[in-house]
Amino acid sequence: MKVVSGIADVDFEVGSIAREGDQLVIRTAEGAGLPSVVYVGARDVVAALKALCASPAALAFVLTAPFRRRPAAAAASRGPVRDDVNNPWT
Repeated sequence: MKVVSGIADVDFEVGSIAREGDQLVIRTAEGAGLPSVVYVGARDVVAALKALCASPAALAFVLTAPFRRRPAAAAASRGPVRDDVNNPWT
C-alpha cells in the first residue's frame, strides 16, 4: 500500500500485526523501504469500521479483495508510478 501525506510518500508493506497493551501495532515487512510502525487504538478501529460501513463501494472492495490479486508480472507492467509530491510541475 502507499501512504501519501504532505510530508512524504511511503510504500508500506504490512509485515506483522501484534497486540501490545490496548493497541494493535502494525510494522512494515523486513526490507520493505522505510521501516515504519503504526499504532492503532480501539477508537481508531471503531471509527474505521463505521467509515467502511458508511461506504457500500468500500465495503464491497474489502469483501472482494481476496479475489482481486494480480500476478506480480501484471502489477509490474502497469508502467511508472507518478510522483506528484516531488514534482514541482504538477
